Amino acid sequence: QKLYAETGGLSGRPLRAGSTDIVLPLFPPTPGKLPIIGVGGIFNADAAWEKISAGASLVQVYTGMVYEGPGIAKKIVTGLRGKLAAGGVQLGYHNHSHELSHYDGQPALQILLDTFTRDVWMEIDTYWIQHGGGDPIAWIDKVGGRIPCVHLKDMAITLQREQRMAEVGEGILNWPGI
Repeated sequence: QKLYAETGGLSGRPLRAGSTDIVLPLFPPTPGKLPIIGVGGIFNADAAWEKISAGASLVQVYTGMVYEGPGIAKKIVTGLRGKLAAGGVQLGYHNHSHELSHYDGQPALQILLDTFTRDVWMEIDTYWIQHGGGDPIAWIDKVGGRIPCVHLKDMAITLQREQRMAEVGEGILNWPGI
């Protein structure tokens, strides 16, 4: 069966095995010194564990989030919790702007925050919160004691009114407040 008959990229389950095969040779020469992000076909805890077992230090869920919504994160985290804890691995979440889309009247990021237990840390990305229409300061305050780090990026608005990443202090974010 041809997987490339239409224009556009591939994503989701057709990439699962092949993307794991790409991760496998990356870990041995860089054992823990280079972050490896496992992506492709992650719709459940077994697929995430497959990437982690191959050497990924992070996993990215994208297509699964599109098709299943923010509830997929709880399903994956619940399935991984015991396996990761046995290895001394912590779970964390880094946001982008699409988590500020609303489901059932509230932002997906709030649903995730309410879903995850307090042992799951959150990393707020200042640019992507602003890009999604949120207030970085408010979200940093919301996650409180479960935020070991903040991903600092500024936002500039071009003359064409486009949002662009900028160096910290060169854009519109409220750095004294952050």
